[in-house]
Amino acid sequence: MTMNATGATALFLACTALTAAPAWADFSGDVIRIGVMNDQSGPYADNCGAGSVAMARLAIEDHGGAINGVPIEIVVADDQNQPDVGVSAARRWVEEEGVDTIVGCSASSIALAVQDVMRQHERPYLIAGTATTETTNGQCSPMTTNWAYDTY
Repeated sequence: MTMNATGATALFLACTALTAAPAWADFSGDVIRIGVMNDQSGPYADNCGAGSVAMARLAIEDHGGAINGVPIEIVVADDQNQPDVGVSAARRWVEEEGVDTIVGCSASSIALAVQDVMRQHERPYLIAGTATTETTNGQCSPMTTNWAYDTY
């Protein structure tokens, strides 16, 4: 009897799910804070801006506004297409305001700078639309996930 790749993958995932210990996230307080950082007012606002904030809010609403009873909160920052503004917001969020993760759609220079902050604080950084291979190659971070088109 042979098993195709899909069947083998399904079997592997099922076995892993049955044997893996449950993962418990360590959130900053009694709320999950997600920071949405992008250009809210400049030339890239149409690409990500207010639309991505609305989509994040809708996604949270679609899933009941909480994870295992812990409410989810969105905070928003306009990085103004300036790395120093993005880094300042990221530092303030993770060091003072208890932001657990940042979702970004920023220029490459901002994404690379914020990625360093998130690596330092061991917080997840989810970026989309940032067009540099450096986020996944030369400056790759285990804390960053990048959804983008291939620039290689």
